[in-house]
Amino acid sequence: MKITIFDRTAQNRNEIDFIHKRLVPGLAVANDKVKVTSLDYDECDVAVILWSPRGGAVERARAARKIRHLHSRNLLILETPILRDFDQWYFRAGFDHVHRAGRFFSRDMPADRARAMKLVAQPWKDGDGPVFIAGQLPGDYSLDGVDALEWAFDAASHIDRKWRRQIVLRPHPLDTSAQWIAVAAALGADMSRRPLSEDLAVAGAWVSFTSGSAIDAVMAGVPSICLSPNNFAWEVSGHRLTNLEKPWRGDRAQWLANLAYRQWTVDEIGAGACWEHLRECVER
Repeated sequence: MKITIFDRTAQNRNEIDFIHKRLVPGLAVANDKVKVTSLDYDECDVAVILWSPRGGAVERARAARKIRHLHSRNLLILETPILRDFDQWYFRAGFDHVHRAGRFFSRDMPADRARAMKLVAQPWKDGDGPVFIAGQLPGDYSLDGVDALEWAFDAASHIDRKWRRQIVLRPHPLDTSAQWIAVAAALGADMSRRPLSEDLAVAGAWVSFTSGSAIDAVMAGVPSICLSPNNFAWEVSGHRLTNLEKPWRGDRAQWLANLAYRQWTVDEIGAGACWEHLRECVER
C-alpha cells in the first residue's frame, strides 16, 4: 500500500518533526510504502494530512482542502483530541472526516482502552434543570455550512414556545461575539460563559449540533439531544427536541469503548499501534 504524508498541512517545525520521527515509522509497521511530500498532491492509496481544512493559516488550510478535493477516499486526518482531560497529548485519527461521519474503526471495539484511559460515565441525572444550548465557532468544519448562531436561536425559540423551559445559551469559549447577548435578550434567555464543569453541574438537558460539549454532557450524566448525526454523542443522545419530554438515558458502555479508539497518543502513533488499528479501515 502506498501512503503519502503531505507536510504542507503541518503548521510549524514541531509538527514537521512529528511527521518524520513518529508518523513515518508508525505508518511503516506493516511494510507499507510511506513517503513525505511537499507537493500539492500525489497519487497514493492513503493520503495523510494534519488538521482538517477548516481554518488556521490560509495557505495551510488551502493545501488541506486541495488534498481533500483530489483524494475523496482513504484520507487519513489527524486532528485535535475528542477527550482532552489528560496529561499527554492525543491525536484524533480517522478516515475521510474528523467527526462521526469518519471511519475510526470497522466494528464495535473492546473496553480495554476506555479502562486504561479511566473513562467513566456518571449516573444519569433526573430532573428539570435548565436546558443548555451549546454554541460553536462560526465556520466550524463540522457545521457543514450551518450558521451556529441562527441554529441556536431556532432551537432555543422552539423550546421556549413549546415547553417553557429555562434556557441558557452557551457560546463557544472562543466566540466573543456580542450577537449572543442580543439573541439571549430577544429570547428572554440566560447566557453563560462559565467553565463547562459548572454548567454541566446544573444542567437538566444539553442541546447541541456537532459541539464536542455533548460528549462531556453525556459523561457527566446530563441527558443530551444532538441535532446532527455527525455529533460523536449521537448514539447516546436523543435526536429530536421532543426528546426533552422523555430524555434518552440508556447504556453508554459500548459508546465509551468506541470513543477511546478514536484518539491515540504520540507514542502509540510512533509505535504503530494507531496504524495497526486503522489499517483495517482502508477501503480497497
